Amino acid sequence: MQGRPNKQKDFFDMVVYERLIPKEHLLVKIIHKIDFSFIDEETKELYSQRGRGSYPASLLFKMLFLEFLYNLSDVEVSRQCQYNLLFRYFVGLKINEDSPDDTTLVVFRKRLGETKFKEIFNKIIKIAEDKGITIGKTKVADATQIIADIAIPNTIGLLRQGKRIIINKIEKKDKTKASFLREKYTSKGTIKQYKKEELREEIENTKQFIKEIESLKEEYPIEKELSLLKDTIEGRVNLVSFIDPEARCGYKEKEERFFGYKAHILEDTKTQLITSIEVFSGNTNEGSKLKELIEKERRNNLKTTKIIADALYDSIDNRKFCFKAGIEAYIPSRRKAKTLDKFSYSSQADTLICPKGRRSISKIPQGEGFLYLFSQKDCKRCSQKDLCPTTSEDRARVYISKSEILRRKIKPAKYKQFIKLRYLIERKFAEAKKWHSLFRTRYRTLKKVTIQVLMTFIVMNIKRIIKLIDEKRLKRLRYA
Repeated sequence: MQGRPNKQKDFFDMVVYERLIPKEHLLVKIIHKIDFSFIDEETKELYSQRGRGSYPASLLFKMLFLEFLYNLSDVEVSRQCQYNLLFRYFVGLKINEDSPDDTTLVVFRKRLGETKFKEIFNKIIKIAEDKGITIGKTKVADATQIIADIAIPNTIGLLRQGKRIIINKIEKKDKTKASFLREKYTSKGTIKQYKKEELREEIENTKQFIKEIESLKEEYPIEKELSLLKDTIEGRVNLVSFIDPEARCGYKEKEERFFGYKAHILEDTKTQLITSIEVFSGNTNEGSKLKELIEKERRNNLKTTKIIADALYDSIDNRKFCFKAGIEAYIPSRRKAKTLDKFSYSSQADTLICPKGRRSISKIPQGEGFLYLFSQKDCKRCSQKDLCPTTSEDRARVYISKSEILRRKIKPAKYKQFIKLRYLIERKFAEAKKWHSLFRTRYRTLKKVTIQVLMTFIVMNIKRIIKLIDEKRLKRLRYA
């Protein structure tokens, strides 16, 4: 059953903590300004009404908070809470009270799951608003890669890895059967450099293994792993590793690839708080997920009127969605059509204007955009006819995509002003990776990596909230 925090103060604890705990330390500020008791309320339905009382959920959450704040493991944070007075004070342990061990944290994290951590993340945003911190309406969107903590095998090694995982599951119920399968199908070591003949032999070996195992999937819990192995051998899934089957190969640049996941976030430019988070496999294009992230903002009663992103988000679907939702999209064009930059677009008349000030006279739908036609009479007598990059034999013909038309509806000066704010989100990612180890996954599978990302940004948001509260206090003192 759920344990309750012991709020009764011990005289010895009060004396020790009063004398030794630094008043201006970040953890002391957090514990005085953020009430974590909501964690107990949010998680009470996850505990039974009977049995021995556990550690309070708020205490265990604060231990996880320390873990992500100082980049510690479950084991390390448990040890620190045994002898580190500041840590004990922060989580709410008495001097003579035992601290939870690392397995308790593992069970707690599993009990809460992805859903509860999302609810806690949203609650922290509401706490910020309750503290008088106003969330702005201009957001920056971007994603960063998180490298999976796995070794990348070659094709032969990957197939053998899949077979070994299935055999290990069978071994839990039938050691004799597992020993027979291991000897028959995985007796050879992993090959680092192999020939085509050896690869074909391994593929045939794996197909025979699948046929033999098919009849056992009802007897042993191997259906998921067997299905994944079949999809891999038939080329339906581009798997990286069976150890972390949801990690995928993605590209940061054209020749810079990674294996793992992506953290997709929205950051408020006014408060620099992260307001929405989404995590997906590394092969997913974050540009296609902008709509989902903004709709998540709406469900949390957060308004967005301006969105800033890089060229990867440049698509007609994103621009149409933003236009219909009344959101100004400050997204650069993916196509670098520098020769057409001198042509301006008039949204009122739906015409293009050339550098000489002459307007297009008609447009023809073409592909994902329009071909704007200029007057033959104007183009023939134009002094810059030879320099015009779009002039054909008789007139200028300019193709503009629908996405580019929507982009050009925003005034250039305003566009440049907002696009400069993209550095805010890059700085946030740098902080997450340098100080909170978001460059690599702590856990495996998408749900657990999502918990890692949520906890990382919960920690960063709370740090930011404390800073904003201090800044407001200093302003009041300054003008008092």
